[in-house]
Amino acid sequence: LEIALNVTNSAYGYIYHYSEERKEFRLNTWSDGVHDDCSVVEPQTVYSLSKTGCWGEAVRQRKPFMLNDYEADNRFRKGTPEGHVQIKRLLTLPFFSSNEIVAVIGVANKKDNYDDEDVRQLSLLMNNVWKIVEVKTYQRDLEIAREQAEESSEIKSAFLANISHEIRTPLNGLMGMLQLLHKLSPTPEQHEFIDHALRSSRRLLGLLSDILDLSRVEAGKMVIAM
Repeated sequence: LEIALNVTNSAYGYIYHYSEERKEFRLNTWSDGVHDDCSVVEPQTVYSLSKTGCWGEAVRQRKPFMLNDYEADNRFRKGTPEGHVQIKRLLTLPFFSSNEIVAVIGVANKKDNYDDEDVRQLSLLMNNVWKIVEVKTYQRDLEIAREQAEESSEIKSAFLANISHEIRTPLNGLMGMLQLLHKLSPTPEQHEFIDHALRSSRRLLGLLSDILDLSRVEAGKMVIAM
């Protein structure tokens, strides 16, 4: 915003985020001069498009809006609250992302009239700024996704460890009972059944160990020797 004021020789400026869905402006920042000169009691930070005057025209017309004689009668102006900084000239631009307006920048009170060169300067500035914003947002989203993936992996590992333990306990009891049956002189047919049940139980026990090892590898708690 400081750069925007400098390149347009403006006294005041603002940047608002805009929601196409809610048709609502949300303040990002005002220039220091606004804070110094504005005496509006409890100034708003959120505005509905329908309640805005000239500075909302950039959204309504979906293009830069320039007004070099703010004090003259015009159909766009709705007035300002008591104590608001005195506006003489105004230039406001919408910024688009994927064909939606996502932000609005405005500057006011240049000593001379605003012109197309001011529009060009602000457009270039906002395009470059928004590219940085999108990169930062993408990096933040990646970091959040990474943290969520790590948390999910830890939860899965804990779940697998718990379920492995819960299954292993009764399975060991079952295998112990089968081994006792071996010692009770079963018939050949019963012996075959017991052996089959023991082999199946050992395979299930091995499968549980493999699942638990896999969860440890994914959690980085096991080193694989090549």
